[in-house]
Amino acid sequence: VAQQADEFLSSTKRPLIIMGWHKEALKIITKELTDAGWRVGTITGDDGPAERQRAVDEFQTGIPVNAPPEERKYLDVLVCSILAAGVGLTLTRASDMFFVERAWTPSDLVQAEDREHRIGQNNKCVVTYYDAVGTIDMYIAKMLLNKTSTAAAVIDGEDLNQEQAIDRVLGE
Repeated sequence: VAQQADEFLSSTKRPLIIMGWHKEALKIITKELTDAGWRVGTITGDDGPAERQRAVDEFQTGIPVNAPPEERKYLDVLVCSILAAGVGLTLTRASDMFFVERAWTPSDLVQAEDREHRIGQNNKCVVTYYDAVGTIDMYIAKMLLNKTSTAAAVIDGEDLNQEQAIDRVLGE
């Protein structure tokens, strides 16, 4: 995923958000991208509120905020824990997001996706999920489809087919 992110950043020059579950995976990705010369910030459970806010500010507006735009130091990438960054943040500078792992509940993923898909977002958002063959993430993806179908039936009285459940979990 770090290699894919490096290629994405090099070719598009657009900011990127990477979401994951395990701290070790996020640390490896952060190191790989930093070593490749990208400016990388993190929002994980290890970061306190002030550190998280600084990462958001550096990603969204550049620091120092009162400097002319050409002198601001923006982060190219924000590597985030799904739970630590999944609620209450606005990250609309990016319109691209990579998920390296999945959460166990559909709502955690939807909330994390919504960090970039918020009021103020002017671009179409593209979310990419990386599921390695033979890993638990393939099982989780199937489980999330079942959970989404069940929730739709119980809460909304809807009977979703496989394609509709996929659209709810993975987007259109």
